[in-house]
Amino acid sequence: MTVEEQGHELSEGGPRGKVSVSLLLANGELLVEEKGIPSEQKVANLMQKACAALPDDINGSCISLCSAHGSVLKPSQSLLEAEIHDSILTVVLIDDGEALDIIERHFHDLIMQRNGCLGNPSRLTDKGFQFPSLQAHVEKQGKIEDDSVGDEFYPVPGMYGGFRTRVVKATYGWVLTCFSFCRVCEGAEEDHEITVAGVVRVG
Repeated sequence: MTVEEQGHELSEGGPRGKVSVSLLLANGELLVEEKGIPSEQKVANLMQKACAALPDDINGSCISLCSAHGSVLKPSQSLLEAEIHDSILTVVLIDDGEALDIIERHFHDLIMQRNGCLGNPSRLTDKGFQFPSLQAHVEKQGKIEDDSVGDEFYPVPGMYGGFRTRVVKATYGWVLTCFSFCRVCEGAEEDHEITVAGVVRVG
């Protein structure tokens, strides 16, 4: 059955597809083996299981899952959406600082994209804008070990609005959620979720 056929069955309420997935560390060590799980299960569920199976000495690490083709899977995707069938996935370990740096770069790109200047940060910095530091955000709102860190609002010059941002440390690593808006443009509100895998619009 093709991915398209599986998707059709899912959308029509038909039988759910089943997949088997093995999660391996980069050194080839098997962490988790899941057989016959529903294809609509979220990637985040597998990430949580991988975290639970990590040895105690690295239990505090953030992780991401990579496909055989090297693409990083988004936690909010289902296995079907990520085109994961019977697969071997690699568990990539990332420390907190590196994870925040990656998410920060994605966040900066989103800010520029929303302001029509992707790849040209000077259009904002020349107006006095300072791109947010997530390390500073975490240090201001709470210790990096905390499960969650409070909201910050980042106004952007010329946007007549900005980004209300929250950083949370989920079971599998850091997640940034943000609500952005422009006061003079009706319907310009957008919600995004950002992880080391990239940016996903969720509203």
